[in-house]
Amino acid sequence: RRTERVQGVDQPAELGRLTGMAPTFARAIDFQGGEYGVMLLSRETPRSVRKLPLPGREPRILLLAEFADCWVGCTHLSVAAAEEREASVRLIAEAVKDLDKPVFLTGDWNSLPDSSVLKGLDAFLHVVSETGARTYHGHPANGPSGTASDFCIDYVAVDNAHAATYRVLERGTVQDRTTSDHAPIYVTVEPLRE
Repeated sequence: RRTERVQGVDQPAELGRLTGMAPTFARAIDFQGGEYGVMLLSRETPRSVRKLPLPGREPRILLLAEFADCWVGCTHLSVAAAEEREASVRLIAEAVKDLDKPVFLTGDWNSLPDSSVLKGLDAFLHVVSETGARTYHGHPANGPSGTASDFCIDYVAVDNAHAATYRVLERGTVQDRTTSDHAPIYVTVEPLRE
């Protein structure tokens, strides 16, 4: 937001204007005269918002937004070391354990599907996005150690306590190599009725 590389544009506000959605931004660090962090766009304005700093040589953040029927979180975990991501997983588990609604967590977790980080998240989250899809196509040096240039590191998950109460209707990955080094992912879910 408002960095030099985007000529000072408030990207969350501009994306909100262009989509007609409510932008919610969480700053992780100051960057190039502006801020670097994560953002949610939502049709509904959040009822409440929580921001939890996460560890990393480049500090990260968890953004949690409460809506009428659920909580939605997003984060961008550290790219530097698995230990930093594992420490973040413990903090995220603590942050969501007592929330009174289903929790959906999304983001760039900088971790492969069979990694220790995903195994740690499995203790309280169920991934509902495609794990075999290629979501990152940047330079191999910027990804998890020892990987090819294309791999899955972006996810959508629901907390284990509510995973069986939702049905996945659709999920996919948009193979767009122009807009970003990450491919957009999407999941459509609906609650199961008793």
